[in-house]
Amino acid sequence: MITANLTVRNLEQAWLGIMREIMDRGREYRKDDSTRAGMLRKSLDWMSVTITHPEERPLVPLPKPGLVSTCSEEDAERYLNDYLYNNEKPAPGEHYTYAQWLMAGMDYTIKRYAEGGLYTQKAIMSVGQVADDIWKNILVDI
Repeated sequence: MITANLTVRNLEQAWLGIMREIMDRGREYRKDDSTRAGMLRKSLDWMSVTITHPEERPLVPLPKPGLVSTCSEEDAERYLNDYLYNNEKPAPGEHYTYAQWLMAGMDYTIKRYAEGGLYTQKAIMSVGQVADDIWKNILVDI
């Protein structure tokens, strides 16, 4: 099992550290199914990232001189609003937004940490469930 633990200051350092770990130690595989089937990917089996100052900007890593950024601050803000904070139905052609799962547990989780302290356990937030993939595949195959 290939694992990694990172502790970094901000999102930019997190992104760069994650990419470094995957490129240096990741296992390469070819996607058999799903979006972009046949594409080569690299991944770790498990990774934990602690960001000590997540409020720091920029949200998007700054490219090195001569390279073009793949995403802008505006793109990141729009993604956050459309997929993490918007609990409405997904756009046509999409099957879900992360907010559909996260919003259900967010208020409870915030309350648990506020009342119980930083080391409170049993506050769970998750994205996705097996039934979503099963139903998507059944509906697409019809």
